[in-house]
Amino acid sequence: MLIYWFNIFMAGLILYLSLRYARRNDLLKDDLPLEIRRAMRRRIVFAQGWYALGALLCFIDTYLSIAFIFLVQLNYAIAPRIPKRWRSEADDGPSNG
Repeated sequence: MLIYWFNIFMAGLILYLSLRYARRNDLLKDDLPLEIRRAMRRRIVFAQGWYALGALLCFIDTYLSIAFIFLVQLNYAIAPRIPKRWRSEADDGPSNG
């Protein structure tokens, strides 16, 4: 299980370093809003945290750990929309009025 998590961790680390490299070398579009850049970084960091929690769960129950990691992966694959009542106003994007 730890080898599996380490593999996921390395993929996330490489993704994060690639994003950082692209940002520092002006490889991202100039009109890309700062909120999007922050959201990309936040998504990578939070995913790694969830995966680490899933790896730690293997010390409690292996099946629980596997199910948790599966659900985290499913969440990031589907990326369900968060209802407006749970989001802050900053997450709503630019307002028209």
